[in-house]
Amino acid sequence: MKRDYELIRKILLEVEENNGKVLHYKTYTSPQEAYHCDIMIQAELSDGKLLRKGLNTPSWILNRTVQVYDIKWEGHNFMNSIREETLWKNKRENWQQSHAIAI
Repeated sequence: MKRDYELIRKILLEVEENNGKVLHYKTYTSPQEAYHCDIMIQAELSDGKLLRKGLNTPSWILNRTVQVYDIKWEGHNFMNSIREETLWKNKRENWQQSHAIAI
């Protein structure tokens, strides 16, 4: 599965918006959302946990649920660079250009 920066941004904004409430985590169950939450946790952007379905289920199996509790230091740094729509648009265009050159 490819990284979807639009989805990562959406998830981080949701987590940031819901922080501080009594139920301060969100559970993601769609395969694409769960995968992106999982890699965000691995990258130290967010704090959460992967809830696998069954014992000894490999992490690459898409039948999983991820709970995201909060945004970590690196996640806040990333959020500062993508929060504003104009900054996000510029960053997205730069990523697209760099990927086009790499191909």
